[in-house]
Amino acid sequence: MPCLCGKLAAKQYDKITPSEAAILRRAWVEAPELRKLERNLQLNQGVEGLVATYNSTYLTVIQQGGKRPQNSSIGRAIYYALAEQIERNSAIDATKSKFEDALHTENIEKHTLYENRRIGNIWCGIIEDFSSVANRCGGLLLAPRQFEGLMCLLKYPSRWERASNEERVAALNRLVAGTAIVNNALLARPVVEEAVRAVRPKAVHQRSAAIRPRDVIRRTMHTQPIRPHPCITNSIQAMRVADHSVGSGCDDSVIVLILLSFLSPSHSVPVDLLVRGASTRKRWTSEGEPDDTDAIDAGLTPALCELLSNTSRLQNALNNAPAVLERISSDYYMINESTVRHFHLLLPHDCLDFWKCQALIVTYRAIPWKYLEPRIPDPRTYLVHLEHTLAAVDHRFELLSAHMRRDLTLSLIEAVRFRKKNWKQFAFRQAVSCADGVGDGAARVGVAYSMALIKRLLDRTVVDITGELGQIRERLQIRGIALDNRTHASFGHATIQLALNDMQMEKLTDAEQRLLNFNQLGEVQSSMEAIVAVRRAMLLGRIYRWQGKFSTSIDQAQTALTTTQQYTSLHFEEDLSELCCDLADSLRDDGQFISAEQLLRDEIKRYNPGSIPSSLVLSLAEVLFAQGRYEEVKQRCSEVSKSQWVSNIEKLRLSIIQAKTSHMLHHMKDAQSFWLQALKAVENFERTNGHTTRIIILSMSKTLRPIEDSDYLKESLQQLQELERIEEPGSVNYWIAGMKDWEIFMKPKPHSRF
Repeated sequence: MPCLCGKLAAKQYDKITPSEAAILRRAWVEAPELRKLERNLQLNQGVEGLVATYNSTYLTVIQQGGKRPQNSSIGRAIYYALAEQIERNSAIDATKSKFEDALHTENIEKHTLYENRRIGNIWCGIIEDFSSVANRCGGLLLAPRQFEGLMCLLKYPSRWERASNEERVAALNRLVAGTAIVNNALLARPVVEEAVRAVRPKAVHQRSAAIRPRDVIRRTMHTQPIRPHPCITNSIQAMRVADHSVGSGCDDSVIVLILLSFLSPSHSVPVDLLVRGASTRKRWTSEGEPDDTDAIDAGLTPALCELLSNTSRLQNALNNAPAVLERISSDYYMINESTVRHFHLLLPHDCLDFWKCQALIVTYRAIPWKYLEPRIPDPRTYLVHLEHTLAAVDHRFELLSAHMRRDLTLSLIEAVRFRKKNWKQFAFRQAVSCADGVGDGAARVGVAYSMALIKRLLDRTVVDITGELGQIRERLQIRGIALDNRTHASFGHATIQLALNDMQMEKLTDAEQRLLNFNQLGEVQSSMEAIVAVRRAMLLGRIYRWQGKFSTSIDQAQTALTTTQQYTSLHFEEDLSELCCDLADSLRDDGQFISAEQLLRDEIKRYNPGSIPSSLVLSLAEVLFAQGRYEEVKQRCSEVSKSQWVSNIEKLRLSIIQAKTSHMLHHMKDAQSFWLQALKAVENFERTNGHTTRIIILSMSKTLRPIEDSDYLKESLQQLQELERIEEPGSVNYWIAGMKDWEIFMKPKPHSRF
């Protein structure tokens, strides 16, 4: 019986025993230096020649605006489509005119069409073989048509047509094992689709244009069993052999247990996270419109996708899982840390990265994108697991496909919006790391404007990203990539952040001009551009209110509100409370108290009693104060005081409303205390003007007694005079709603001691 070395030399892989296979796996893991040795595979000359035709630089050409890499490849694509058609039609004459148009020629002779069909049949076979090799090696289950981008990646297609079938299959195996040809072929597929658009039936093209592997896979899921990825099969087998108490469960239960072990062991896992992560999610197309994308597109294996997205099957797997899976409630499960460590010791070492990536895909895809999907009640239950899976990958984003890296980068940019400071910083750092090497314009712009957001909110610094944005535009132009609606809208979001920077510095005129200069790309506004238009109108309305132009401010806010109502397929609920507060504040300062109150009460009705945003309650309290309904104001302020989530601006506004109410009720001690709280709260905001601070000090001085508090009164009046001296024209005068009227009320009257 030959030894292991003899079997390897003779390529008798089918004769390798399980123990010998274990030796090979262990050597692969424990001796990575072996993988770096030069490989001297004795390929015959024909196979070597085919392998040499692969040129990944063609993909770069494709990504630079979708240009055709060479005429011969595109011609083959048309012949390939011709062969597909002839298989369905007995007579070649039926498609003659279509192919004359596609080849830009007239009166093609029949023998030429038959020759083209012969070449097309060869490419059908090549694509079939490539599909078989790619699916087998990658654990995929994609239709051959998904791999037709291969034709754009080979320099000399005629060399493949002359080769024998054995040489072609050997070359394909070599390329799939040693290069990124599978991923590149999937990325290049749209070029072939465009080339054969005129010759394929419209129904076929329209079906394939939606994307992508998922349609074929979904159909297959209902007609034949999904073939699990080798790491899934090997992991199940390892668990059954090493731990009978765990491995005795059904395959579904073992798979779910393994996957859960790669999530955070310190936190329970919501079942919804698993379902959402494996189900269809909304993403933006290059046209700036919503589209459905499947988890398989992101890299989740079909077997996991089918299991996790099927709620009844997933629940059965959880219900029948061994006792190591702790059920916290009907919707939450947990595995303790010692069990996690035990599992990871049992799993094949070369499968750990696979499971880390699969867990990351599930967790990041569960996070909803703003405007595309409804918000989730408690994002923290998802974010802890996303943070854990990102930490497990440890910045090794080269493990991920280019498509997944782009999607993950954009998802992290989306997730920066969630509240926790530490999370914002972590998500941003991960997005920067993941985006390294991602050429997508929208992703690069997203990283840039996220940096501006992070610096402004967390570091209280203003970062000018105009230089970075200019470099991104220049790189796109150099590569010949036209600006699509998605990237243009991303630049719009960056403009929003730059305007917010200007507003932070009280450069209201600069912010206004910046916003007015941004317009939609084409004649028809895309959905993504509509979102930018809403944000722009909101900020313009806020700027005009700060300047005291209340009527113009109301017009802008109402324009934004109308736009949100027109785009019913988008979800603006995360912006609506902010928008309604802005509009109500402008109405209040314009003296339209009843309209402001009705607007706020209608918006509050959309929320459950325990989830009403404090900003809405405070805006309502201010409107009630303007109407002299002080007891109702106190009740509303009490509600906000008990809330767990109160931002700095809400704390400031709460103190001001409480101080004004106490003052009007002649509770001067309470008023003084609240004004002191307001003065402390305003220190969290680096305003260059200090107009609001001046009103607070003026109000506080009214609560002081001339004799007992004479020193403090004198100090306050001196500070007031200094703030009046440094006040700059054109800056923010009406930052907090209601302060305009309160300032008039507080101004010294004739014969006043002030």
